[in-house]
Amino acid sequence: MKQKLILLCLIFGVIPALISAQAPSASDILTASIEYHDPKGVWEKSPHHITLKESRPGGGDRSSQIMLDIAGEHVRIERQSDEHLLVQELIGDQITHTLDGRTDFDTAEIRKHRISDERAVTMKNYYLYLYGLPMKLKDPGTQISDQVMDESFNNIPAWKLKVTYEASVGDDIWYFYFAKDDQRLVGYRFYHDESANDGEYITLEGEAKVGKLLLPKKRSWYMNKDDRFLGSDMIVHNE
Repeated sequence: MKQKLILLCLIFGVIPALISAQAPSASDILTASIEYHDPKGVWEKSPHHITLKESRPGGGDRSSQIMLDIAGEHVRIERQSDEHLLVQELIGDQITHTLDGRTDFDTAEIRKHRISDERAVTMKNYYLYLYGLPMKLKDPGTQISDQVMDESFNNIPAWKLKVTYEASVGDDIWYFYFAKDDQRLVGYRFYHDESANDGEYITLEGEAKVGKLLLPKKRSWYMNKDDRFLGSDMIVHNE
């Protein structure tokens, strides 16, 4: 009888341990990560102001001030480079550009500063997506695999989620990595063609308070195929 009791204790002690060791669901990981980075649920409700130092190999540093207002459909990008200030503002479908306060540009200026509506929309989407993660993974058209993978990223034990998009949204394949201890986002990578190992991966370092958001402070880009460094962005001031 005593041996049976010991066996039962071992069985019922092992089962909870096995259950607790199982990976959480993809949905639970994303929910916990959003609660970590946006605990007050303000991402889509309040304007967010961020000043970045953007560094590129061989290109020096530049300063950008970004205002993201999802509710107001308003994005403002101010970029200081080579002693020139380019401001691009998007409000709904309206786009305006100014260079050093001017709205008239010659061909050389347009080429050098890449002034166009298409470029402004691209940069708007770029900042909204990257600085809206992981909250942006709740957007319509996002397809998150149910499979949760156990894989370290940048030497951090992490849960890995695969994300694809409906054709109308995009055709890249993304992988996002969430720290096991608190579900914070620690990095991500994407492929245009995974079999070719193209695309890039992005490491995240530190944290910065942006209003009531808690966002990664520094992002660094590398090529998947050869780990070549492409550049970094660092939050240096925020509201």
